[in-house]
Amino acid sequence: MRHGNDVSTETVKSFLCRRIAKAKPMTSSFGQEMLGRVVQDKKGKELGKLADLVIDVANGEISELLIRCAEHIDASRLPFPLKDGSVAIPSTEVSSFGHVIMLKI
Repeated sequence: MRHGNDVSTETVKSFLCRRIAKAKPMTSSFGQEMLGRVVQDKKGKELGKLADLVIDVANGEISELLIRCAEHIDASRLPFPLKDGSVAIPSTEVSSFGHVIMLKI
């Protein structure tokens, strides 16, 4: 699925997997570039900002995005678990990843 100039979820996953596979130990600049990006629901409403990524070490894929909710969002009402004050959103719920991260919900 594509949104405007953003790339598809599968393209992002493929790119990230290749990038992670080639990464040297302690390389974090690519991840740092992504942190702080706005996360929106499918209607374009801001839910918060990307706080961190969870990587599945078995396959090198992003398994979850940890989101710090915007002040007007009640995280307990979202259909995702809380982890250390952030909402853990499965990567399967991401529809596109560009300057803005769009969710399927």
